[in-house]
Amino acid sequence: MLTSPNGILREARSSDALADVLDVSRPQSTQYVRTQDGYVDLPVVPVEAERLVYRADNGRVLSEIRHACRDEGLLDAEGRIVEADSRVQAILHRLLVAKASDETSPIFAELEQYALQTEPLLITRQGLVVNGNRRLASMRELLGRDPEKYVGFKTIACAVLPDSFSHETIEFIEANLQMAPDLKLSYSWINRRLKLREHVADLPRELIVDAYRLKDAGEIENELGELALAESYLDYVGAPTDFDRVADLELYFLAFRESLAALKNPHLRELWTFAGFALLATRDSLDQPVEHLYPFTPPRPQAIPNWVMRAFAADRGVAEPQSTGQNDPIPPRIATRVRPILADPANAGEVARHLVALINTLKSNETELLGATRVLANLRNFRAAVEDKGLALLDERQHRQIRVELVALLSLLGEDPSDLRPAPPRDTRQVAAVSARSVGKKLRHLIRRN
Repeated sequence: MLTSPNGILREARSSDALADVLDVSRPQSTQYVRTQDGYVDLPVVPVEAERLVYRADNGRVLSEIRHACRDEGLLDAEGRIVEADSRVQAILHRLLVAKASDETSPIFAELEQYALQTEPLLITRQGLVVNGNRRLASMRELLGRDPEKYVGFKTIACAVLPDSFSHETIEFIEANLQMAPDLKLSYSWINRRLKLREHVADLPRELIVDAYRLKDAGEIENELGELALAESYLDYVGAPTDFDRVADLELYFLAFRESLAALKNPHLRELWTFAGFALLATRDSLDQPVEHLYPFTPPRPQAIPNWVMRAFAADRGVAEPQSTGQNDPIPPRIATRVRPILADPANAGEVARHLVALINTLKSNETELLGATRVLANLRNFRAAVEDKGLALLDERQHRQIRVELVALLSLLGEDPSDLRPAPPRDTRQVAAVSARSVGKKLRHLIRRN
């Protein structure tokens, strides 16, 4: 807790407190900041430290301040943080000092050593700190500990945003300053995405891409998907908003979201969401590292998503055992029966161990369990390639080899291969055309049968 005798954490003033006293007509200097319309030159003036207000909507401590305010009953009737409450400001101060003192951040240490502010804060005319909250917290803390040594921190140099700036413009400036690539590591992965979600509500997508230095708008959806997945996981384990539980799990959720996005079957995607939650929740008790298991790594073999979930359903008595070589998507009626088993966190340990055993079984017996499925998949892929690339894909020798193999395969299956022997064509291109049509026809027939 701040020990300063200067009233730094007293009740925040009304919204126009600084607007009446802040004279920007004779600035000490100026500072450029980038807006969506280009750079603007802002006046830099001295402001009493005690008059400045921490921004509760602060990306670096967003999850922590929300969790703390909820625990201490400091949210209003609509669940929002009351920024002007001195208790909220005190919590923000504590969190910001901790962030500034982190071993990855030199902010507190440098201010402590040199007792000198080297860069102005960015504030609104009402004294709300848009950029520089950690620096302000550090200077206030040091002033409280040693008022004589850090007397220079009683007055803070601040670049002041004009009242004419819209909320959208202020949000863009904050995003541009704090989300630049060289500063991303200062944000926890959760806080970055919480802040991004707020910016999405206030700013057009193209401005967010610009401010965050993203490749395209698709990266916005990816990050928001990772956040939504983490929040759903916390709900699953009964700890909503307790983001400390996932603070070290960024790489898990990045891979997890990517695996789920690749599943086109919505029922299968939902089931693997709960399956992933069970694996994460019990990761410390499993015999294998979770990061080496699907859905936290790509499916190897590719059949894991379908086969494992259908085998799980069969083992639980809610579906018939699947035949050897089968790898069909799980039907909706079966998914409906499996979902309650996977979604219940009380089953997490048992579910996770069962899934690990099934994944290992498939990996160890892939050829026996999926031999026919793999052959059919290869045939489908080959047919698609021929249809896509055309005759140029195969030369005359390859045509002959394909016909020989297909005749042999049809004979093994008890089929009559005689329709693969058309009348001799007149030229090589006609050979290719007839062979490709015949092969395609027979493959489609086989695939329909299987």
